[in-house]
Amino acid sequence: MNLLATGCAEEILAALEITPLVPPAVAAEAVYLEGRHQGGPRERVDLSAFYASGLALDVRLDAAETDLVVELATSVDDGEAEVIAIALARHLTMATDDRRARRIAAERSVTLLSTPELLWQWQEVSAVPATRMGEVLGAISRRSHYRPGVSHALYEWWNSFGAATIPNESG
Repeated sequence: MNLLATGCAEEILAALEITPLVPPAVAAEAVYLEGRHQGGPRERVDLSAFYASGLALDVRLDAAETDLVVELATSVDDGEAEVIAIALARHLTMATDDRRARRIAAERSVTLLSTPELLWQWQEVSAVPATRMGEVLGAISRRSHYRPGVSHALYEWWNSFGAATIPNESG
């Protein structure tokens, strides 16, 4: 969902040739982002345009994946459990920044990507200018309240754009 906070998720997904698979629990979550402008109203995330354009796929779980979700749901929320189950069963890379979900997935040898890794790849592939990257990272910090932790391999890269200095609206 952090990519949606950028305002240019379509461009990022297209450049990276990534098509996210969105399982039922994730699609059903009522997700909001902070407004595009400081103090603006929160905005509900609507994935319908991504489905219509083929930039994201609404997927269903098969019986084996559902069994795995039941097992995983004791450790992570339903949406993360479904994402991990799909990544495991279909041998796909999983993108998440949720620490617990990353730990559980890594224990099961799922290949993982994080928001900073996706954005670093986008910058490499598309030669995104530093000023624009700073704006994108700032939008993520402000709208979805995400910043990588100090132990993240791309922490210094992220902070090199000044995104860490953008105030977090949640306090």
